[in-house]
Amino acid sequence: MPRPYSAGRMIRLPRMSVSDALELIERTLSTAEEQASELGELPPPIERSRRRLDAAFAAFDQAQASGDLATQRDSALGVLREYVTRVIAHADPEVPGSDDLSETLLTPLRTTH
Repeated sequence: MPRPYSAGRMIRLPRMSVSDALELIERTLSTAEEQASELGELPPPIERSRRRLDAAFAAFDQAQASGDLATQRDSALGVLREYVTRVIAHADPEVPGSDDLSETLLTPLRTTH
């Protein structure tokens, strides 16, 4: 029986250091916040996912004091994968501007690869 697809299997991120992961998530959140300011708000599914990513980033950032960074990094990157999946799913050629919004929100990840 085929395994169901998940965000983790669909979105591959390169293995990265703790500091690189923090920087990537921070840039992704910054881009989302800029777009939300320009548009007034992000589409609800993307906004909910952005909030989860923001919470994961905060937990990851705080984990630097405890030392369990690899686990927190992996957890935060998992939430980032979910966010990317939501952003990709939002792109709809029949909805004006949705493709451009998705492209803009994914820009920080393109510069990582």
